[in-house]
Amino acid sequence: MMKVSDCQFIQNDYSFQELLPIIKTGKKVVLYGAGTAPSSYARIAIPAFRSFGIEPIAFVDDDLDRQGKEFLGVKVQAPSYIESLGSDAMIFLSSNYFESIARTIKTIGKTENIFSCTGILRSVHEDAYSEVMSFEEVQRRLHTHTSKLNRIQAMGRDENSTLILNAIDIQVTERCTMKCIDCSNLMQYYKKPKDAEQELLEDNVEKILSAVDKIYDVRILGGEPFLYKHLPKLLGMICESKKVSRVTVYTNATFVPKPEVLESLKNNMIEVEITDYDELSRNRLKMIATFKEHKIRYIDHKPQNWTDSARVVKSEKKGRELALMFERCCVNDVLSLLHGRLYHCPFSANAHNLQAIPVDKTDWIDLSETKSPVDLRLAISKFYFGKAFQSACKFCLGRDFEQPKVIPALQTKKPIDIPIVFTA
Repeated sequence: MMKVSDCQFIQNDYSFQELLPIIKTGKKVVLYGAGTAPSSYARIAIPAFRSFGIEPIAFVDDDLDRQGKEFLGVKVQAPSYIESLGSDAMIFLSSNYFESIARTIKTIGKTENIFSCTGILRSVHEDAYSEVMSFEEVQRRLHTHTSKLNRIQAMGRDENSTLILNAIDIQVTERCTMKCIDCSNLMQYYKKPKDAEQELLEDNVEKILSAVDKIYDVRILGGEPFLYKHLPKLLGMICESKKVSRVTVYTNATFVPKPEVLESLKNNMIEVEITDYDELSRNRLKMIATFKEHKIRYIDHKPQNWTDSARVVKSEKKGRELALMFERCCVNDVLSLLHGRLYHCPFSANAHNLQAIPVDKTDWIDLSETKSPVDLRLAISKFYFGKAFQSACKFCLGRDFEQPKVIPALQTKKPIDIPIVFTA
């Protein structure tokens, strides 16, 4: 029998327009999650509700440092506050930490009238949050919010259950046309960067697609993915799969792709995400003009939320602290494919690949050792859901957008020496 997640009572597929008259009968609206990061859901949820004439009575947040303070003009309360509200309260989750919030809410005993922010964010006009976040960024946040909860609710824990992945990073190269000191994917440490081996990569992708039921987002990245000469064939095989919802290719816009690459990008499943690093993105305007000419889908934005997450440092955290850090990590539901191994995040993938942290084979799936789609399906399911944290977390500063901010894309002229943080 399939085991269900703790999040089944969270309502995700609902019509806010149908909910609105009920709220206006006097229901108390509470937002769970008072994240202060520039791209937090709280920052767009508050103006969204206010645009409908609804004033949330409180935020609820697990963070002791936030409790008792005001954020965006709304008091932040401890989770125990929910107990005092009775049946009139409607709680909307302005956070992606669905599983930890669900556990807290179940402990309190409040499992009715709990909603994601999907409905409200779909219903509101973009003018409501235009001063806070761009329309494109809100759509990205909405997609992540919705698909993550869908995946959690659909996913069971045994080989007979549905296997849905929110996202998988396919790192096609370690080479990059920039050398950012604070690259959280650790590209700044590669002294002899190399591309993914074509046959191995394509075989790995075929194996993964044969084992899963759905992948919401396949993310192609590097380094700079347009440096990878076999990109057109890879994109073609991914887009042929009915199991993939969308493909995102990340670029720093330092050069315009070749004609054969441009041709492969003419697919409605594909969206190119351009990060504008000002003068470093020296061919950005030319790239945008070329994409418009070829009717290639793209979004264009400034770098966002760069945090102090690029250093490999031995952590003193243990047990529950590491589990909480992983639970709040912005890439904890992203798998990373690198050189024949499937890791749980880009930090783990590249830190292991650089031999910067101790070898721990439980931190990856070796795709060459898995014989059948059924075996791989079970292995991915256990890997995706079976660990409270990764061994690599012991050497990571965390990626929860609450980390100290750093200036994006500061450059180094040569690769940085990788720190030695353990004794072999």
